[in-house]
Amino acid sequence: MLSEKLFDQVEAVCSLKNDNLLFGGIQIILCGDFFQLPPVKNKLYMDEGKFCFQSENFARCIVHKIILNEVIRQTDIQFIKCVNEVSKGIITPESFNLLNSLQKPVDKPGDSSLKLFATNELTDSYNRNRVLSAPGTLFKYQAEDEGDSKYLQRILAPSTLWIKVGSPIMLLCNLTDKLVNGLQGIVVSGSGPVVHFPSINTTMKLEMETFSVYSPILKRNIAERKQIPIKLAYAITVHKSQGMTIERLDVDCRQMFAAGQLGVAIGRVKSPSGLRVINLCKEACIPQPDIIFDFIKVPSRETFKDISCCHVSRHAFQRNQDSQVPIMPNVRFVDSDFQEDEEMDDILDMLEESMSSNEDLRNNIPPEFNICQTLDSLRFKNPVNAIQEETNNAIDLLYRNLQDAKEFCSAIFTITSSIMKDLKINENDPKPVAADKLAKFYKHHKEYQSSKSYFALVQLMFFEVNRTQDEAISQQVMSHIAFNLSVTIRKFLLSEKEKFYKIGEGSKQKRVVIEESYGKVRYVGGYCIASLRFHYRKNRNIHCFKTGSVNQQKYNEAVNKLEILDGLSLSELSVQLTTEFPESLIETASRQCASRGLTNISDALFKFFLSLCQKCLHLLIDKNINLHAEAFFQHCISSITNDVNMYKEFVDCVPKNPKEEFMYNDVEPLMSDLLCKVCCIEEIYVEIVKKFLMVMFKQFMKDFLRCQAVEKKMAHRKQILVSKKKSAGIKVNFDFIMQDTSSGKSVSHSLLKSDTNLLENMKKTELSRLCPVYSCKTNARDSKKDLIVKLKSAIKKSDKMLFCERLSAEKEKVQVDDTPGPSKKLLLEERVDLKSSASATSCSVCQKVDGHKDWIHCVICDTWIHRNCAGLSNYFKWKSASKNCSKFSCLNCKNI
Repeated sequence: MLSEKLFDQVEAVCSLKNDNLLFGGIQIILCGDFFQLPPVKNKLYMDEGKFCFQSENFARCIVHKIILNEVIRQTDIQFIKCVNEVSKGIITPESFNLLNSLQKPVDKPGDSSLKLFATNELTDSYNRNRVLSAPGTLFKYQAEDEGDSKYLQRILAPSTLWIKVGSPIMLLCNLTDKLVNGLQGIVVSGSGPVVHFPSINTTMKLEMETFSVYSPILKRNIAERKQIPIKLAYAITVHKSQGMTIERLDVDCRQMFAAGQLGVAIGRVKSPSGLRVINLCKEACIPQPDIIFDFIKVPSRETFKDISCCHVSRHAFQRNQDSQVPIMPNVRFVDSDFQEDEEMDDILDMLEESMSSNEDLRNNIPPEFNICQTLDSLRFKNPVNAIQEETNNAIDLLYRNLQDAKEFCSAIFTITSSIMKDLKINENDPKPVAADKLAKFYKHHKEYQSSKSYFALVQLMFFEVNRTQDEAISQQVMSHIAFNLSVTIRKFLLSEKEKFYKIGEGSKQKRVVIEESYGKVRYVGGYCIASLRFHYRKNRNIHCFKTGSVNQQKYNEAVNKLEILDGLSLSELSVQLTTEFPESLIETASRQCASRGLTNISDALFKFFLSLCQKCLHLLIDKNINLHAEAFFQHCISSITNDVNMYKEFVDCVPKNPKEEFMYNDVEPLMSDLLCKVCCIEEIYVEIVKKFLMVMFKQFMKDFLRCQAVEKKMAHRKQILVSKKKSAGIKVNFDFIMQDTSSGKSVSHSLLKSDTNLLENMKKTELSRLCPVYSCKTNARDSKKDLIVKLKSAIKKSDKMLFCERLSAEKEKVQVDDTPGPSKKLLLEERVDLKSSASATSCSVCQKVDGHKDWIHCVICDTWIHRNCAGLSNYFKWKSASKNCSKFSCLNCKNI
């Protein structure tokens, strides 16, 4: 089916003929059935898979609409009615019973029917099993790949091709005018290979062809594969069968994912006698979107009899006359929802009036909130697609119109603050907020983000930007920027309220899963299923075309587990129609991207995840951290996996639909397969529990460590304040050091080492006494400043134990009163008198007993020296030395 993007691209190419006319003035005739398969989405080409009639160009240039009701392929009226109902997705019990009765085989002896599957995975698995079970020699063709593996997976040509003589195949590309994509043939020789195409009666040897994936952004091929351009066709996908007429057909209803897919499948046969339907369920019949029914109801703009408008020479639609061309009602176009809603004008007028009349609303942004910084955080550093580039461009434009962004943020601040009043947080006496109130706040905030008034605010923010630009910013980009701004404001306001609370022991109440958390639980449950499916799909592809017994065992294990996991997931539309908890779908729907690829789970599995979440909340508590420490996570795993009720609840969610191959002639293979399935279910259960618990465990540990970090920070800050207070009352001087009774005088040494500026408050005599303790070499000429410099360097390198020993020895060796005044004079007189009385003692230099009036004592070698022999004949030197006689050292000691 032609998509909107491709339709616009065709129009752009045709307009090269005449840029003033739509499609360059070329007459357009379109044929198709919108109840069949919808357009295929292509993320690489930014194609969202919208219908072509959603394009504004379609509404401007397509005038006549003719609905063809006559069915050519089938003649059975009841079967035609059934096909039409299934195509529309509205099936009656009669039609369902008709399809349910078509389970008998339609194969003829020597001629088997064609199998149709919904996905390539199911198709490839069936083809692989059929070619291995077929007689003959297996031929293997390995592709030559180049590029990223994730892009190579987009190529239909298989990386490894297995064929045997007699295998049905399908051509994958156009080779000639007759050898076209989709043509079916039969392998007549594995060497080559040589293929016969019965429909055109041609036999030829096929060579390798190059398949590539092109990136329109990088403007080059990003992946290439050289392979024989065929694949096995024991079974094909429903998409490949579109347009075919098949005599005998088997349709497998598993994993139908698109509206109209089942209708296309059963509509390939001429009569129900050639059709077999297996694994049928109501979820396989997916309803068509309302937009198609709205389009069908819109009448043609002119009667069919009047075809004068179709003459190109008479009339062509001009680009500058859009207003003269009526747009089809009830059809929603891109970025036109806002203009088409009649209520939006009233809402805009109301908002604009309130914004202009209330200046407080315009200036309600706290100074701590930085709008520019928030906008910068939304910018993509390395944009890789058009949407990201458009987002960066829109942010640049908002910088030029920053006032509009400020008004939007101001309004969001006011509205969010009003919603936050329900939390009733008192700044003076804040009380804990109950979980249900907090969840209700998030719920109301999300509801506002989907309201029309919020949508009007978004339009106002970008109104001036869109008015001044040639091309308006897309709704997707505007919604992305506005949503992130509002979420940032919500987080900012919550963080401001959080500052009111003090660190406590935490809540003691029992935690339960509340209704507002259902959406998050359902989203995480879908993530667990999708993660496992991706893992086993990768394992299956790795071992798919390997012939070893170990590889075959791993392949079969991956296939069995994938079958179970596929049965646990449903299409988004099926879940919406059958769920008992519609509000739980909002979280997953809000996270869906253009491809709508997130996994949706059934209500039964959702209830299992609710029970699992409650079990996790019961286990994830602070008490268990203290009890189990490093084995905490393993304890949680063991507690859940050993819970029989939890396992039984999971087993009840596994679908019980039997496979087609469940037709056994012996009990032994049946029991073997059942045992294998039971083992697979048990392993999947354990892996799902681990993944779900890991999500909750990470969040729990994040909150726990955050709380612990805050408590530790507060305790550390308090300790620092106490230490400062203690140290502020201590006066560190020489007396404090001498009186220190700590072990090894560690306190004194630590204080000196942490703050060597304490030396500035000491006297020179005290510094000179500390120098020998720290092994500092000094002389009589050193000033106080020199001593401080030497001590600072020595203290940083010193050991406190050595410091203690030397200071004790120095204290015992030198018992000197350092007080100024008569005491020093008395000491000198006593030592002189002592020396005079000891007539047997002579000067250590001249060896004479007397002959000199003045003597001085060396504190290092403990000898007496004459004044002149000590080199102190100068009056000032003698006066200085005699004043500090207790610290004098002779020339011999100084040289040492």
